[in-house]
Amino acid sequence: MQPLQATPWFDGHDPPAREGPYQRRYPAGPYSCWAQGRWYGDAATPQAAAAARSASRWQHAAWRGVSTPSDAPCAACRGSKLIDLGFDAETGDDLIAACADCDPE
Repeated sequence: MQPLQATPWFDGHDPPAREGPYQRRYPAGPYSCWAQGRWYGDAATPQAAAAARSASRWQHAAWRGVSTPSDAPCAACRGSKLIDLGFDAETGDDLIAACADCDPE
């Protein structure tokens, strides 16, 4: 297995285009997960960052991701290919959609 290639560092005020774990510079990190428009967790591994549910105290630390595809499950849906969007309050229907990161159509 080849090592993953990292992107250059991006300014902390420029958000990533995709949700998922990223490497971050001090004082954040070393890994945090970008989701729902904010950074979550400051963890020792990408897996721990992806599982974090509390917001990072540092929302503007520099970050970088991987520039080569990974065989790891998608960080947005964690490999399920579906995203749970909650439910419709009027009808009570579950709102489940295909993961846009796995199936960009």
